[in-house]
Amino acid sequence: MSLRISTAVPTQPPLVRWKIFMAVLGPGLVVMLADTDVGSVLTAAQSGAQWGYQLLSLQLLLIPILYVVQELTVRLGIFTGKGHGELIRET
Repeated sequence: MSLRISTAVPTQPPLVRWKIFMAVLGPGLVVMLADTDVGSVLTAAQSGAQWGYQLLSLQLLLIPILYVVQELTVRLGIFTGKGHGELIRET
């Protein structure tokens, strides 16, 4: 009598994986996109016209750092029940 052990890992359908991905990253993305206003678009256009792609590597380096800062700000707000500006004024 031989015992068979399956090594197959059950995978989730792509739609379920996408929903999980957005549930994890969604709040941080919404906060980052909420900061995109006319001033930031004009500044980005002007710096793009002046510098071209020379600063692209710096931008790619800063994306994870900016995401972590936004995520920590949201977590701090959830934990304390106060906004970022209010917490800064308290210190």
